Amino acid sequence: MDLSVFKVFKLCFFLLLGSLGHAQCVIQIDTSRNTADLVFLASELNGWSPNDSSMLFHDGLLTIFSPLKSPFEGKLTLGAWDRAEVDSLGNFLQNRLFDCSNQDTIRIQPVFENRSRETLLTSIPGLVSDSMFFPFDQKCRGIKLISIINDSSSSFFNVFLFFDGQNIFSNSSNAFGSWAIDRCLVDLKIEGKNILIVGIDHAGDKRLREYAPFDHPPLILNSYGPKFGDYLVKRILPWIVGQGFIIDQLFVGGSSLGALMAWHMVSSYSDFFDGAILFSPSFWLFDENTFPKYSSKILGKKIMVLAGGLEGASMKDNAIKFVESFPSSSQILYRFDESGKHNEAFWSKHICSAISFCINNP
Repeated sequence: MDLSVFKVFKLCFFLLLGSLGHAQCVIQIDTSRNTADLVFLASELNGWSPNDSSMLFHDGLLTIFSPLKSPFEGKLTLGAWDRAEVDSLGNFLQNRLFDCSNQDTIRIQPVFENRSRETLLTSIPGLVSDSMFFPFDQKCRGIKLISIINDSSSSFFNVFLFFDGQNIFSNSSNAFGSWAIDRCLVDLKIEGKNILIVGIDHAGDKRLREYAPFDHPPLILNSYGPKFGDYLVKRILPWIVGQGFIIDQLFVGGSSLGALMAWHMVSSYSDFFDGAILFSPSFWLFDENTFPKYSSKILGKKIMVLAGGLEGASMKDNAIKFVESFPSSSQILYRFDESGKHNEAFWSKHICSAISFCINNP
């Protein structure tokens, strides 16, 4: 080999070796509170696996050689999503951002919820968990109810049905956090009015079809939305009444696709529902030119719409177009939060005020 070529090759080799040496991430954790537990990193780098052995901490240290991207999102777990990091209030922590662009060791002090999901379920006072078979897709979905009694002499309740039931209570094992609606209700003071919250779980990998009111080729074909809505009205509502809850006012709510489904419910079954809570609705699936047509079906209903400034420009634009499709005299509340992201932490900030708006406005 020519000497000059060899020198160039040698230089490139050591430059590459040096760059690899810098392209590593060292994470150090304080495990004094969890000495008996195995701690894992779940992140974008490993498909969000909560128990990937290659992302296991040893003696409080984890070194990731040549991460595929930096910064990257992730969080720590004790081997399962229901044992992921929590904040000071016990809510599941939002994703951390790990920046490996320098040689500094990343030091964190994680806090974990050591109770199992079954224990967490019983730790929410008054929470009732059940399941129901949905024949149109041959799946069982979990249903959770929690009631707040403000008038013990009355059997009437202001009932709120929420989609994505896995995410709304503080015991959620969802990797992205929860609305913690049960904790919000403790602080919500509504004199003389009983409240029932009903969370209906989504169907996992069929969620997109389940919460689509119509087909949206090529992304959504053979949507379940209309069948799901029909089953909810004909079977779920009678089941709720059969549990001893007489419906005074009935509202439906959700976020993202769940909000789109809530919009479908209140407009398609306007005789049943008194209003809807629409958090970050996926109106990008909807033809904005049909907003007035659907809005005319629900005049007089109470509608709360929430959009965030960090959800993309189309979220705010579509929300405004939707709100403007209603007459100025309508009972519609539009709230825009400049710092709002498309996640449970954002929605949890506004759920109590949305419930209060629905109940307290005549």
